[in-house]
Amino acid sequence: MDMFQLVAELDELLEAEGIQDYCPNGLQVEGRTDVQKVVTAVSASQELFQVAREREADAVFVHHGILWNSGTTPRIIGSFRERLRLLIETRISLIAYHLPLDRHLEFGNAAQLARRLGLEELEPFGDHAGASTGVCGVFQEPVEAEEFYAAIAEA
Repeated sequence: MDMFQLVAELDELLEAEGIQDYCPNGLQVEGRTDVQKVVTAVSASQELFQVAREREADAVFVHHGILWNSGTTPRIIGSFRERLRLLIETRISLIAYHLPLDRHLEFGNAAQLARRLGLEELEPFGDHAGASTGVCGVFQEPVEAEEFYAAIAEA
């Protein structure tokens, strides 16, 4: 698949333009334009990029990318430089979605966890600059606190 088409479809699916975030969502580092294999993880790390290289991935899809809106221009030094070097040398694209992936009612992190816990009637929850950032739901039957804690630990 064309990498730019993949990102455009993810942008639309996750409604990336619908929320102000702490980072740029979507394509953070451009690599190969033809994507056949994608490796996924929670956070972008040098170890992840090495695994992606070993598995001959064309792109990495993560929740926590490497670019953040900190108000200062990032310096390309140390471990940040090494992560970028590995991506650029191997031509692996980095695609990241932060709050759009938290808030999506079907594919989002919070919705997936809520379903694993047995919550039903999921709906948007929380607010960040006028947009929801998570989900809430209800249990069909009351759940004791200890049972809830155990379910969270298992999930």
